[in-house]
Amino acid sequence: MTKWNLHIFNDSLGVFTTKTVQFSEKISTNNYYLNLNNNCRTKHEKVSYSNLKKFITNNQNIQLSKVIYHSFHVYNTKEIDILKKHYNKNSIQFIWIFWGFEYYQLPHKLKGKYLKFSKPFYYRKLISFHYNYFIYFLKNKVKYPFYLGKESFEKYFNEFDIFCSFIKGDYNEVMSHNPNVQYIQLAYLSLNDFPNITLDFNRVKKNIMVGHAGSPILNHYEIILLLKKLKVKNKIIIPLSYGKKAYIRLLKKAIEGLKINNIEFVTDFMSLEDYYNKLDEIGIFILNSKRQEALGNIVFLLWNGTKIFLSDKSSTYKTLKELGYHIYSVENDLNAFTLEPLSEKEKYHNHKLISETLNPKKVEQGWRNILKE
Repeated sequence: MTKWNLHIFNDSLGVFTTKTVQFSEKISTNNYYLNLNNNCRTKHEKVSYSNLKKFITNNQNIQLSKVIYHSFHVYNTKEIDILKKHYNKNSIQFIWIFWGFEYYQLPHKLKGKYLKFSKPFYYRKLISFHYNYFIYFLKNKVKYPFYLGKESFEKYFNEFDIFCSFIKGDYNEVMSHNPNVQYIQLAYLSLNDFPNITLDFNRVKKNIMVGHAGSPILNHYEIILLLKKLKVKNKIIIPLSYGKKAYIRLLKKAIEGLKINNIEFVTDFMSLEDYYNKLDEIGIFILNSKRQEALGNIVFLLWNGTKIFLSDKSSTYKTLKELGYHIYSVENDLNAFTLEPLSEKEKYHNHKLISETLNPKKVEQGWRNILKE
């Protein structure tokens, strides 16, 4: 009897769903793809846009080999019980492909992540989380009307056999109490996804980018204050084309009040090609988020020779530092002396490391490791 892999998403854009289909179908044709988000912006013909109940009703007699969650959220916990009830629980291997938001946006992980300027949005985030949780209860998606805390979510972590992420520090944190869960490094991107641009590590690029979106948890304002104090003359680019509109309005007004003449706000949506061209102008990238964030931007900037400052509280910083990248801490390294681009040797070192990691054959092997029988 054929054994099937069930991929479960809650992907509003469809980008990662499409990438998964591309990777998976090269390795195995025994895949079902279920996107729980019916309003996905970009749909794929091989993907069902429905709910788990309908999937089970339509596929009562299939044998599942693997259930692969492309992000596993607190709202998915009840589904584990349903899947085990309807299929042979002893034959299913549960796999979690970690995105980040499903864990780092939980109430207990948000504490201390918003600095003074962004602090009001922390309280709004908490209210929004608990409101949405109650709505999920009314839709019979979760067992209780109120979120019972991290233990109620984490008790499901030991149901997983494999945890996949690009940053191993995420595994170290999320699965710290479940060491028997296997770790596999996995990426949705490879070097084939990068633009065809000419790399020139002799080129001196001094433009500074602060953050990658208009999210309050990126704590832009404190970085801009520091750059003003340091009397930085470099062009400072702040991407705000998407994010929380109220925060973007407030942030722009506050920064404009500082009377800094070398700041460029990017508020219009850009094509992917134009965005990569904008990134190609950046010599220094500063991300003041104390959690894993903006991995797509970071891997491209490492490949492109950009100097990167991350919070030393983030799993990204810890992992990249352990792997030997030239990476810098916002808290300890950001000063007037360090705001210079990487040397040619340092650029090549980071480029070589990320090129090895995102080699298309290596990325494909990661997918083979989770899809093979």
